[in-house]
Amino acid sequence: MTSPAEATPAENLPFILTGLRVWHKVYSEEVGIGRRGDCQTNLQSLNLQSLNLQSPNLQSPISKSSLCQGGGAMTAKRKVGLQLSVGGLGDKSFNDSAYAGLLHAQKTHNLEVATANWENLSRTIATLEAWAEQGFDLIIAIGYLNADAIGEVAVNYPDTRFALIDYAGEGDNIWSAVYREYEGDFVVGVLAALVTQTRIVGFMGGGITPIVRRIELGFGEGVQYIDPTLSVISDYVGEFDDEVKGRVLAETQYSMGADVIYQVAGRCGLGAIEAAKTFERWIISTGGDHSELAPTAVLTSRIKDVGRPIRDVIRAVVEDRFEGGTVKSYGFAEGGLRMAPIRPEVSHIVTPEIQGRMQELQAQIISGQLAVKLEEPPI
Repeated sequence: MTSPAEATPAENLPFILTGLRVWHKVYSEEVGIGRRGDCQTNLQSLNLQSLNLQSPNLQSPISKSSLCQGGGAMTAKRKVGLQLSVGGLGDKSFNDSAYAGLLHAQKTHNLEVATANWENLSRTIATLEAWAEQGFDLIIAIGYLNADAIGEVAVNYPDTRFALIDYAGEGDNIWSAVYREYEGDFVVGVLAALVTQTRIVGFMGGGITPIVRRIELGFGEGVQYIDPTLSVISDYVGEFDDEVKGRVLAETQYSMGADVIYQVAGRCGLGAIEAAKTFERWIISTGGDHSELAPTAVLTSRIKDVGRPIRDVIRAVVEDRFEGGTVKSYGFAEGGLRMAPIRPEVSHIVTPEIQGRMQELQAQIISGQLAVKLEEPPI
């Protein structure tokens, strides 16, 4: 045994840890490990601090508390990493929804969590690899732009569990969640068609991705369902994280005669909401409930709960029933989509009759009586 002043060489660390496991097995068989105090006492007898374990792979020396969690069992907190998408936290939409789901799961399951902002592909790959090397129990990435990174890293770490949200990944160790956004987009298309007075409605997308193109088609289907003669102005900002560009594009559509816009543009959408207030026009939002930002302009929001599949897959890991290689689809029925409440400030526009029509269509979609089917859009 080395003296307290000496550090145990890193190369001897595996032998010491093996000894601790053997000791724990013998101790468990003889006296049980149900009493936290017993575990603490016997760990003290080992005088772990005197070992002063040092290794480049350890962030800190082994502590008694890390070996004695959960009533004396030698367990540690599960680690979950969340790779965010473009726009980052504060977008009041996609990323914020995902982060809320992570925090809910952290509190529920006593997790250790980490997050990373999106910068570029190489940086994302480096982050995911670092988490895999550190033995994270689950690595989650959200959004289409993270699909290539998580696919590449998952191949190199086949024993690590990965989850890809909002896009279908490929790999036996990747669980994926996709959304039938078009169910909600159809309903808000119906709303836009029912409230427009200029007979011109707008669609504003962020980045040009397959998912946003599909959302655009779903919205158009809803408009056409009510009145095929209505005009739809559709355009894209080209990105998701520039509020100024979002505002300019929305102002352009309002200037062209649109009196209601459906924005699907991440942080750019916050600029579009500002434009709606300035022009005293209406806007339908997505991602989160944005009505508090402009109570007289935001008619409703089609909420995409990105946190829902995150909570689901973390629970599956905790309960040891993670299924890699599967893709789960979320819509109204699964709680992946919902409509934000109509505020009193716009209830004279979105009248009880219109609200009833929207609720009826939503119920028909959930029951399968009404099927919204779209062809895969071109990029």
